[in-house]
Amino acid sequence: MPYAADGIISEDQIEGGIEITAEQYQEALAGMLDGLVVTIAGGFKVAPPPPPPEPEPPTEPEQPIPIVVSRFQAMAALMQAGLLDQVTAWANDPATDPLHRLAFQTAGQFSEDSPALAAGAVALGLNAEQLSGLFLNASKIKG
Repeated sequence: MPYAADGIISEDQIEGGIEITAEQYQEALAGMLDGLVVTIAGGFKVAPPPPPPEPEPPTEPEQPIPIVVSRFQAMAALMQAGLLDQVTAWANDPATDPLHRLAFQTAGQFSEDSPALAAGAVALGLNAEQLSGLFLNASKIKG
């Protein structure tokens, strides 16, 4: 006697399966060859496969890293990271581009995409991820 369980048929007994007729077995076999599935919930059926599951809802995006922080926030973040003295030395070095020195000395805000910041980061050996981390830390500082 043939047997069926969800998704399978067999001429041997299936644990959790139900006994089906030879005619149902042939129907299931033909259906499976056509892409249908066997179900036993509520009785034996050969039916189209269930629709794919709904996609997971999008997760809450991470808080974007602020593009601009205040001078105080930038200086405080550099101080907390132990980089303030190195950045100040770079900004005061006569070999540093004069526009970059001026930006560091006079800016009221610092933008992550600033050429002066990019040059300073390179001079200090910081990568983009580290610079973004400094901006994220700076954004959390309240003065």
